[in-house]
Amino acid sequence: MKDSLYFSHDGDARNDLKIKALIKRYGIEGYGIYWVILELMRSQENYKLSKKEYVLEGVCDEIGKDMNFLRGFLNDCVKVFELFSNDKDYFWSESFLKRMGKKDEIIELKRKAGLASAEKRRSQSHPPEPTPVEQPSGKRSTINKEMNKQRKETNKKTIPKKESLLERKKELLQQRRALFKTKVFEFSESYDKQTLTEFYYYWSEADKNCVMRWEMEKTWEFDRRLSYWVRRSKEFKQSKNEFHASDY
Repeated sequence: MKDSLYFSHDGDARNDLKIKALIKRYGIEGYGIYWVILELMRSQENYKLSKKEYVLEGVCDEIGKDMNFLRGFLNDCVKVFELFSNDKDYFWSESFLKRMGKKDEIIELKRKAGLASAEKRRSQSHPPEPTPVEQPSGKRSTINKEMNKQRKETNKKTIPKKESLLERKKELLQQRRALFKTKVFEFSESYDKQTLTEFYYYWSEADKNCVMRWEMEKTWEFDRRLSYWVRRSKEFKQSKNEFHASDY
């Protein structure tokens, strides 16, 4: 899991002119918020941050700021500092996408090399069996076919396919998701259905490794998270009319 969420961070990133402009306006706190947003982008399969309402609510929750601050910050990152790009659905960092693209290429090359190495070891561990001279050719053919059949069946059992592992991960994810949903809706007497549903969808979103957002948190208390979520939702609704995607 550690490697799955890793991304490189230049040791002198703070000296970039765009970053310096951000720090000048928002202080070192703004620098930290910028990296939190990049971390959130990293956890998404497409490395982009959705503009969906509940996602932006979650960002406010992460950085401990209200929606007005977040809107201003994202607007500056797009228009003033040119650190982010955006369309009607997402925010993203062009440099971050390039960096993650290179990392994914390396991971894919390593994966293919690992498969080739495993196949080589497998073939070496199962050399062709010598055929006794006294066996008739017809019998030899039958024996070889049977041995090949057994070998293939053994390999199926000992070397699980990538697709099978992925399906198992997805199956376990659905089980954990169901448990998480049950726990969320235990608070139905304190919160309305819409609030609990939005909370559930945001925090149960999973990355490409089938790890849910809430599972990435170091600490978790349902009652405190829900209380904070509701407070942020109220702030968002109060200023909702001022927020338009065209502003970015």
